[in-house]
Amino acid sequence: MSATIQQAVAIGRRVAAQYRPDTYDLLRASGGSGDSSATDDQSEGVVESGTCILAAGNLRPVEQIIADQAGSTTPYAARNMRYDTIARATDVLSIGGRRFEILGVLRAEAVNVAVTAVCEERT
Repeated sequence: MSATIQQAVAIGRRVAAQYRPDTYDLLRASGGSGDSSATDDQSEGVVESGTCILAAGNLRPVEQIIADQAGSTTPYAARNMRYDTIARATDVLSIGGRRFEILGVLRAEAVNVAVTAVCEERT
């Protein structure tokens, strides 16, 4: 194989690795009053699994004071989720051991294609 072909193959592998789908678990709180706040009588369970492409919406996290503690939030978009997903704004996506709170779900109802979930990872 010539050097040019090897370089092209290497570039193709890097591009493919960059856009490979991430495996997710959709977590939903069960029990309690039905809201997503953590209480003693609630537990989270996996209600769906699938693949998506996780992308950062902003590379600079926003710092906030939440409950007298400084923290930062980073917006993310989980693109190309399956079109029949049951995700909703009170759920959590678990991707690679990281937790992303879903803020909203965008659906293109007219064409029944992949769904995008707007998420936030809090530290």
